[in-house]
Amino acid sequence: TAWVNAMLQKVKNIFPRDMKLMWTVKPEKDRPNLLELMALKVTSRDREAPLGGDAVIDARQDYDQNGRVEITMLMNSEGAKTWKRLTGDNIGKQIAIVLDNYVYSAPRVNNEIPNGRSSISGNFTVEEALDLANILKAGKLPAPARIVQEEVVGPSLGRESINSGLASFVIAFILVLIYMVLYYNRAGWIADLALVTNIFFIFGVLTSLGAVLTLPG
Repeated sequence: TAWVNAMLQKVKNIFPRDMKLMWTVKPEKDRPNLLELMALKVTSRDREAPLGGDAVIDARQDYDQNGRVEITMLMNSEGAKTWKRLTGDNIGKQIAIVLDNYVYSAPRVNNEIPNGRSSISGNFTVEEALDLANILKAGKLPAPARIVQEEVVGPSLGRESINSGLASFVIAFILVLIYMVLYYNRAGWIADLALVTNIFFIFGVLTSLGAVLTLPG
């Protein structure tokens, strides 16, 4: 899609001003490797959707009278008025449901809907219907950013962490040496000497190569 988007940017001036191109969020079932590029007609001067998700009071997955999966949707009074006009003007046409510039569904309008209570039917699975219902409700759930806690951390915190790490390493190393002497007696002294010598060799080689010793190895 990135290559197609780049090409469309070069030729966008030849398209009508009231047209907006958007990708579908999922590929078609019979063509799982292809996404559909849909041409949407813009009906407002600010090129925004005439009806936002904040007009949706509720949306949920349901079943129709024949037992097929559908999505039911209820709008507030202002949304119902706009929805009545939109559905009345677009009978037999499709209306796109868009979130973050992706088309999640484009149901066809069968008749005018005057009361704001709608149902979207199609070849949906239960999971797809639940996803679409959540998309329809997303616009009515504002999520403002609130600062719960604020803390200023200075550069001394990093130095303290380094010092604490070095101290814990030294203490643990000394305890290991003492344990080996107490448990193995004379053999423990030899093992301690070999361990210290090995550490010096390892750090010497790493330093000469300019390498870094990390926790994973």
